[in-house]
Amino acid sequence: MSKTAVKKKTQGNNARRKATYTYTKRPPDLVRRAFLKSRYGITPEDFTALLAAQENCCAICLAREPGGRGWHIDHSHEAGTVRGILCGNCNIGLGHFRDNIEFLVAAAAYLRKWELK
Repeated sequence: MSKTAVKKKTQGNNARRKATYTYTKRPPDLVRRAFLKSRYGITPEDFTALLAAQENCCAICLAREPGGRGWHIDHSHEAGTVRGILCGNCNIGLGHFRDNIEFLVAAAAYLRKWELK
């Protein structure tokens, strides 16, 4: 590799390092604000208000603690609208059932069938 090629590669690596350093040093509240706005179209204040409207608990199981990775914003993948705030277990459960109501009803019927025995 020529000296010019090595110099260009080094400059490219330095630019990437600087960009990564700059990104990771952003204040966490600004990172969260940007994430919520770009992903769900809400602000941190909207998130707090939504959780308060649910009495600070999961919209499905009413758990007061979110579990492992914090509260999850449940949203419609088709419409893109926010439906509520869920704990980790309920969010994973809905995901495994692919937000399909028929699957959830069938699963509830299955559990009820075996609950009586």
